[in-house]
Amino acid sequence: MTVTSVFPAFAAPAAGGAGRAADPLENQVLDLEFEGEVEDGTNTISGISIQGDGYEYVDGVNGGKALSLSGSTCVNLGKDERLQPENLTLSFWINPNETLTGEQIISWNKDEWWTDGWYLSSLNDNTPLTLSIGPANQGGQPYNVKVSGNRAEFFPAGEWTHIVVTYDSAMKYVQMYRNGIAQETQVAYEINAEGGATGALGSDADMEKSIGYNGPVHKGAYLNAALDHYELFNDTATAEQALALYEENKKVETAGLKNQVLDLEFEDNLADGTGINTDIKFAGSGYQYVDGANGGKALKLTGNTYIDLGKNTELQPQNLTLSFW
Repeated sequence: MTVTSVFPAFAAPAAGGAGRAADPLENQVLDLEFEGEVEDGTNTISGISIQGDGYEYVDGVNGGKALSLSGSTCVNLGKDERLQPENLTLSFWINPNETLTGEQIISWNKDEWWTDGWYLSSLNDNTPLTLSIGPANQGGQPYNVKVSGNRAEFFPAGEWTHIVVTYDSAMKYVQMYRNGIAQETQVAYEINAEGGATGALGSDADMEKSIGYNGPVHKGAYLNAALDHYELFNDTATAEQALALYEENKKVETAGLKNQVLDLEFEDNLADGTGINTDIKFAGSGYQYVDGANGGKALKLTGNTYIDLGKNTELQPQNLTLSFW
């Protein structure tokens, strides 16, 4: 638990984040960190380039850089068919340059919308995310799963939001996570054998894959947002792994805050890390120390015990930030 008495307009993220506690995902095929370039950190995909001049490198999530696209430019990922994996996990951070309007494509890996492959779109003001998978008959709609809700709240302009989208080829199951939390999804277009919507994700080595627009056929729906830590895996993340992807580069709540007056880490004791409060004690015996959020310890209260923090008036600050897991 952390208590501070000043809340800044923006708390700068710390490098490194909390690290992945879950088993790592396998078969990573793309890792774009956007540190002033569009080089794939996995050394799997070569020849990646930016098409257009409406971009700049800006401050990223964890102190590094990010790529900001201004609505007229995209990233050409080339034609490698590994960008259309059988199973799918896409993880990225996004920060809209302004309130999103109209359809904006995050990733496009198809020719026409009905052809084989996949794409991830922010469709409209009421559908912040939609994932299209596999083919359909010409002009038809493939298998499509969406998240509904207020897009401006889901993707607030000027703020970093983390997204994980997963697809399991065996179960034909899609899950989406926002800042580590699973979102309620709906099937927008069902699997339909008669309509050619198989829900199976195929690959095409002759087709351009891209970030930030709907491909060389349609040439529209450009993204107006910054992206960071854009990762693609031929694997289906569990909920635990999706949370770990978020925690790896998440903002640290107390970074840049001043005047901390309490810091309880619960590492088998009630010691205040600030050294300010020295008379903290338990009232009751219904407690135990258990495994914590980042590999350390945590305090479990069983419902008949509380912590007496003492009478220090600094625990009633004029301005307040309280942070805890």
